[in-house]
Amino acid sequence: MAIPATDDAIYEDLRESPRRRVLKGGIIAFNGRHCTLPCTVRDISDTGARLRAQSSISIPDHFELIIEIDGFEAECQVMWRRGSDVGVRFTGERHKARPKRVQVVAPVVPDAPVHLRKHRGLDEHPMAWSPHKVSNQCDAFLALLITIQPEAVRICTLVAVSTQIANALAVERAAISPRALMKYFPRESASLMSGGNRIAQWYCDTDLDHALQVFQTALAASKSITLDSAQKGLLWQPLPQSDVKRLAQAWQAASRAGHDLMVELDRMLSMCGIAGASGEHSQFLALLKAGATGGHQLITNEGEIRMPRW
Repeated sequence: MAIPATDDAIYEDLRESPRRRVLKGGIIAFNGRHCTLPCTVRDISDTGARLRAQSSISIPDHFELIIEIDGFEAECQVMWRRGSDVGVRFTGERHKARPKRVQVVAPVVPDAPVHLRKHRGLDEHPMAWSPHKVSNQCDAFLALLITIQPEAVRICTLVAVSTQIANALAVERAAISPRALMKYFPRESASLMSGGNRIAQWYCDTDLDHALQVFQTALAASKSITLDSAQKGLLWQPLPQSDVKRLAQAWQAASRAGHDLMVELDRMLSMCGIAGASGEHSQFLALLKAGATGGHQLITNEGEIRMPRW
């Protein structure tokens, strides 16, 4: 019968061999190994061990201890219980077999000195990396660019259309309705926000980081002005000329920032060997640039919005 719970120090003098502290996973097996309980081996000696389980009450007085990582198996008898800990004595012959699983921790030696903040100041520009030299870092940056680029195209397309609408309102084209701004209103993009945060964290102080911050700031300002106008009911009635000019200026700034962002994204992708927006979507960049300078060629004389076909 197991000795009642008490201070483990009482048994120090009774131990036949000193114990060494360990932290290994073990298995408590009983009933012919048909029943098992997981445990943690906290210390062990040639004659016994201290185990920690979820509850020591469910552990029988006699069982078999298995430590797979060491290939260790031994019959045990519980000598004391205290909370989730039990002290056991090896009663039968201990078996040392080939480990059923191997724990290997390989040392990692960095190629360059490790800094608390990745690429602080970007002494090595990500696009200056040679793919043959540090292909894993270049691949990670390229994957980030490929994640951001389609979302940036989608948001900037909506910005271009919204800017054209605001510009048409500014030149008093009565056929276009102010509420058309809500039809192409850019919603939040989780992918673009997440990608921007990673760029700011990993590749700070780069031109791409700056372009993203400027675009997000300009877009937030234009959306804020539009939503304020909507809350006042101004988008469902003729707008005062001062409000229209303020609205158009905000969207023009967003369109200009979107153009700069797409150009920078395209430059980064080109340096990775991938064609970006300037070649394939030159009309797209031209539309953003036109909106930034007051253009409204997407708005017909009847006030309809003619979406581009790229």
